[in-house]
Amino acid sequence: MKVLATLKPKRKYTKPSHLLGFVLCAFIAASILFIGWQLGSDKGNQWKLKAEHFFAAAGVIAAILGFLFAGWISLHTSIRQHTITTLLDSRLSETYMKYADILSKHYSDYEASRAANPALRGSPTDNVDVLALRYILNYFEFISIGVMRGDFDEETLKDSLRSILRKNVSMSMAWIKLEQSKNPRLYTNLMQLFHRWG
Repeated sequence: MKVLATLKPKRKYTKPSHLLGFVLCAFIAASILFIGWQLGSDKGNQWKLKAEHFFAAAGVIAAILGFLFAGWISLHTSIRQHTITTLLDSRLSETYMKYADILSKHYSDYEASRAANPALRGSPTDNVDVLALRYILNYFEFISIGVMRGDFDEETLKDSLRSILRKNVSMSMAWIKLEQSKNPRLYTNLMQLFHRWG
């Protein structure tokens, strides 16, 4: 199994929910300014709408606001549902659970050895099952990419995976650094999320 590299140069992504939220806020601000201008302008102003036109415009504004707000709520709901589905899929995946159990046992044995002999030298990933390690780190890199791009709900994932992600990255840090010395683009999103959730 190959390690998961970010093929494109990293760039800042605007999350879809943030973009739609910005559009919604901008439209609300523009609507308030328009209504305030209409109410405050005198009757001689050629751009002042008649009462029937003003109420029709207000109705259109209200309809657009409702549409944008419903879209924003729907987007948040779909992102959260997608996040939960991804979490459930991983928990129900035999492959994921097999490799997660292998790594968990390996790290538990390492910690027990260190507790019994604090002078013990070596890295937590010495003699690790590399296939299991790569699979789990690739999974967390995939999760990290989704978080950074706004495809997943970060708070849900943070509540569910923070301790697991941080333990796996902490234990495998020496191995990750070694792999990054060969390819600096490996696990870049994972490392960013690791520090962000620190």
